[in-house]
Amino acid sequence: MKEEKLKIDIQKDIIDRIVQHLSTLGSDMYYAPTIDICHEIQGVIKKKNFLTREEQEIVVNLDAHEIKSLLSNSSNCC
Repeated sequence: MKEEKLKIDIQKDIIDRIVQHLSTLGSDMYYAPTIDICHEIQGVIKKKNFLTREEQEIVVNLDAHEIKSLLSNSSNCC
């Protein structure tokens, strides 16, 4: 159980970093529906140029609803 919690914490950190990255690119997330932001995050994950290979392996299989859950538990986003 503790190992799984660590993975979730790492996922949250990665997702938060992607949100910060999108913010610097001028993405207007304040008024956007959370699910749309999740799709933007998925796009960054799939691009393979922002995350390291190890980071990507940790989050690549997250669907939009899992990302939404991670955002609601950790981020200042949405």
